[in-house]
Amino acid sequence: MKTIFTLAVMLLVGCNATNTTRMMNANDVQQLADELQVGQNILYRDTVEKVSYPLLSDGERGELARQLDLEINDSVQIIGVREVDQTHILAAYKIGLDTDPDHFKVYFVTHGKGGAVIDALDLGEFHICEPQKPMRFGGNRSYTLDSSVTFDGGNHFTVHRVLALTSIYLKDRTLTQMWRVEWDDDYEISKDARFVFMGQRETYRSEGLEDPVIDEFKSRLR
Repeated sequence: MKTIFTLAVMLLVGCNATNTTRMMNANDVQQLADELQVGQNILYRDTVEKVSYPLLSDGERGELARQLDLEINDSVQIIGVREVDQTHILAAYKIGLDTDPDHFKVYFVTHGKGGAVIDALDLGEFHICEPQKPMRFGGNRSYTLDSSVTFDGGNHFTVHRVLALTSIYLKDRTLTQMWRVEWDDDYEISKDARFVFMGQRETYRSEGLEDPVIDEFKSRLR
């Protein structure tokens, strides 16, 4: 399946070997516009986890951290880029977490002419697994959440979340889904390249399901 961004040739960073902190210029934006396709692009958890993306250099990472006013470790990869308009681009970054090298967050960042950061959106971890407490006799239950992003054309995109309670029975290692709830968070990128939350809608819920953790996850990830 296609990823949300065209990967490869033109990267947001590292285009100029003599200036490692340069992020983007007007010519890059136009070249990227020729490479990118709008609509029918999806970013999946498996794609983000398994694809080897380019790492930012120390200079690029430092400049990004400075502009975002964010402490980030040395595991920062650029997933790809997408045109917003003639003078703005959207970049997606995979940023590792210090707490666990296998865990990461995805950030959407809009950049203006010259590479300056306009706005940033923390999409959180694309896969979360948290144990339900207390533990139950004979099996372990966990809340799992998986995410994906779809661009619907133009500057509107949807973040789709799937939250489930799963149980692994210790006797035979059988994995069973106890319940599932799904919802969409809708966003627009405004004319001044800022992220605007448009609303949240639930698209599926197991029958009769009530669990306070659902609202906690919904608010945590928006």
